[in-house]
Amino acid sequence: MVWSTQLESAIMTVECGGGHRSWDFHLSSEGKATFVAIKKKDIIFTVEDLHFVLNNSILKMGISGQKFCNICFLFNSKSDSSGNLSVVASGGEDNVLQILGFY
Repeated sequence: MVWSTQLESAIMTVECGGGHRSWDFHLSSEGKATFVAIKKKDIIFTVEDLHFVLNNSILKMGISGQKFCNICFLFNSKSDSSGNLSVVASGGEDNVLQILGFY
């Protein structure tokens, strides 16, 4: 699940059986989200366009109340008005995938 803190709802959900499975997530600089997981020897592959949400998002103040398991750098984006934006994905014991941006 990819959660929007601004909308307070899921913006991408994939039924994969849980965060304990082998999985990977990629978010392109254009906002295309790709999720891949393995479930009972089957490959789950999902692509969704999230640019409409990402272009209007604000950052969440606190990022986790539990232990981080993974952090993955996704991309850098340059803006004339705001400077450089670095975007990462984090996953923790709570099985929540968060997309975070840092200026």
